[in-house]
Amino acid sequence: MVAQGHYPGSQYAGTPFAQPETNFTALFDQIRRESEQSSAQPSATDQEMVRRQCVRAVQEEDVRFLENSCGWPRQEEQDAAPHAAPEAPDQSDLLKNSKDRDFILRNFRTMYVDAREAKYFGSRQLKAALGKNKDFWKLNVRMVDDPRMADVILKVSYTFAWDYPFELAHRNTTIVLLSGKGEGPFSGPLGAADVARNLVNLAKPWREKAAGK
Repeated sequence: MVAQGHYPGSQYAGTPFAQPETNFTALFDQIRRESEQSSAQPSATDQEMVRRQCVRAVQEEDVRFLENSCGWPRQEEQDAAPHAAPEAPDQSDLLKNSKDRDFILRNFRTMYVDAREAKYFGSRQLKAALGKNKDFWKLNVRMVDDPRMADVILKVSYTFAWDYPFELAHRNTTIVLLSGKGEGPFSGPLGAADVARNLVNLAKPWREKAAGK
């Protein structure tokens, strides 16, 4: 009869001593894989160190470190200058000369997104965040790439350390229709998503009224 036992004081304490027919190669491979997996996952200490370095990079405006280590978009990812499309539809005729804020909010159909001053995310990234927001599509608003074709313009800026104020304005009259801010602690993508969420929540009451008529 073969003696049975366990590996004391290890993570394999519940595993019996290997029998003569045990495949040691497979056992060692399993141990190696588990060791590699645990080392591949950054510890809480490592994550905290990176977070502090990102905070310092924001304070020192170290753009290169922010791009390489903190997930900020690179300069080349910012939008190129918009160009007019000859076949694109013009802005809504009903809104061109309107000065009624409520009327514009209920009826605008096209929006130009300008996040060039958001610093840590660009217009393209904000448009992607709006596109991922399922409630945005319920507003029945189309994003356009030429401001001359838009009923309204969404402009986003940046204030230290992670606030992204935004304004939605009527293009022809510059009337400010909605304003608010998004937040993205140490993260441009989080800031873009929060701006999208807050914009949708602010616009909902007027768009729901329009849909209910």
